[in-house]
Amino acid sequence: MSQKTAHQPDSHINSARKKTRQMTRTAAWALTTSVAAAGPVWSGGIENSDQDVSIIFAPGTVIEGTYFYSDIEISGTDFGMPSGNTGGGLSSGVINFKHDVTDKIALAFIIDEPINDFSRYRLNNGNPNFGTDTDIRSISFTALAKYRFDNNVSVYGGVRTQRAKLDINVPDTAIPPFGYELDADTGYDFGYVVGVGYEIPEIAFRASLTYNSKVSHDDGDATLFPSSFSTSTSFTAEFPQSLDLQVETGVSANTLVFGRVRWRDWSEGSLELPLQGEALDFKDSTFYQLGFSHAITDNWVGGLSLTYEDDHGGPLLTTGSIATLTAHGGYITDTYYVIGALSYSDIGDKDLGNGTVYKDNDAVTFSLTVGYTF
Repeated sequence: MSQKTAHQPDSHINSARKKTRQMTRTAAWALTTSVAAAGPVWSGGIENSDQDVSIIFAPGTVIEGTYFYSDIEISGTDFGMPSGNTGGGLSSGVINFKHDVTDKIALAFIIDEPINDFSRYRLNNGNPNFGTDTDIRSISFTALAKYRFDNNVSVYGGVRTQRAKLDINVPDTAIPPFGYELDADTGYDFGYVVGVGYEIPEIAFRASLTYNSKVSHDDGDATLFPSSFSTSTSFTAEFPQSLDLQVETGVSANTLVFGRVRWRDWSEGSLELPLQGEALDFKDSTFYQLGFSHAITDNWVGGLSLTYEDDHGGPLLTTGSIATLTAHGGYITDTYYVIGALSYSDIGDKDLGNGTVYKDNDAVTFSLTVGYTF
């Protein structure tokens, strides 16, 4: 985009400034919130939450919750035999709270589920993986503080604590002679968040760059149940660092456009399990998003977005690249907003060799965000 002088702004900038002055703070933030709602909850690999911290930029005091539900179809062939649908329904949630301490200092608290995945092999056709179940879930708590300078630059940072649980059930047909069950718990460990933002409120412009550190679990507890006895052991896990660039701006009196690029260092991720060994063998992932959100009336908003995530999986990941189209819309008032989104994801094919091919798969995701500001 070309640079414009301060004394000769484009007509759409003037229009956006006029509209912004007329909009309530709740309406402006709800329009921005619809941007976050435009992103699907589910992505490739085992990642569930995108670690979004944009709540720290909300005006005033805000509390909001988001519920996500994805219906995922993952099927193909294992060793030349049909796998059946190893996916299904996946639900999750996020709770955000933010408060302005002063006109320069803000605090925020986020609860989310950054890692959330499962697989089910239910087709009994001689496939050796029949009966294999894998579940991994997590919870994360993030506390943030932000300081805004007089030149519209902000710096923010905080601490994150995260815990993950993993349950695996592998039948004896997959691992003779007994198969095994594994219950694993990482316990809580810590990482940190740092970032910088720049805003031009008159045109609803904001750019932010956020770094999320890795979270390492060096002494997780695990219990193995081979055959009729159990044994306690330990395991290690590392959920890697990420870098997140988000930009949004008003382009007319009532329209925001937004873009996002998020990189995560999955090649450094690790989940070292007893018996199974390294369970993560991913490549780095990059996520791209582009879309718009439009205030249709003083109360109704809507928009569309496109996202793309490249194939970052190794031999244990049955999804290729993922392209997603999302429609979002909602209703806003001076004190609350309700934003819904519906996404369709086309999941790229994955050939793992030895007759193991997953193709023609997709996912549908619904999300609902309810927020209250005061």
